Amino acid sequence: MGKRIDLRGLKVRHAVDRRMIRDCIRNYGDFELNEDTVVLDLGCNVGGFQYWLKDSPIKQYIGIDAFEDNIKFYQENNLPDRPNFEIFHGAATTSDDDTHSFWVREDVELGSSNGQSNPSKRQMRLRNVEMKVRNYNIDKLIKKYKPTILKMDIKGTEMLWLEKNEGIMPSCVKQWFGEIYTKKGSIDYDKLYWPIQKEQGFEVTFLFPTEKFIGMGDWYSLPNLNKVDVNAQLYDLNILISRSNI
Repeated sequence: MGKRIDLRGLKVRHAVDRRMIRDCIRNYGDFELNEDTVVLDLGCNVGGFQYWLKDSPIKQYIGIDAFEDNIKFYQENNLPDRPNFEIFHGAATTSDDDTHSFWVREDVELGSSNGQSNPSKRQMRLRNVEMKVRNYNIDKLIKKYKPTILKMDIKGTEMLWLEKNEGIMPSCVKQWFGEIYTKKGSIDYDKLYWPIQKEQGFEVTFLFPTEKFIGMGDWYSLPNLNKVDVNAQLYDLNILISRSNI
């Protein structure tokens, strides 16, 4: 299972875990947490969200991750002994299949965040080891748990889910966090889905990296996008949107 090192009260195994925990501390500080909060944490890794939940009396927490080593480490080291906190091993996708293929790099320690659920041809050259895991349909999870906070860090499946639902957020969701990959993904989100979510009463609560997304539309721009290959693996966008009436 590897070394267990304390970082901000959470256990980590290596540098990848440390970076993930620091990202969670940076990205999740604007979530509204109270006794009615239900968190659906898709791509929970080894439990970085727990940094913000440790002193919060939330109603329920559900975490899902495709890496079995992540889930085992999370269960043994970072999951609070609270009956309303559950984690599961599997991939969160838009599919109704029983299992889902998850692709990883053979030269990187399993349990890190190197996997890809829906790899491009380029990514397939890097991630050539297939792992079959249980599949969890995202919409069915939402229907079952009715999360008020929906957090997605699921390697590009965010956009597939947004496309399937035409950008419309479920009525139970008060805050949504997503990691949008590539410049093209960010452009598509801005043009196709953000206007719909804005009509639903959402506003941008957190954005990273803000220095690279300034001025276009109401809340961000991608400067010089038309001058650069939009398929380049650059400018991943971390965004938290919140309903203005929460």
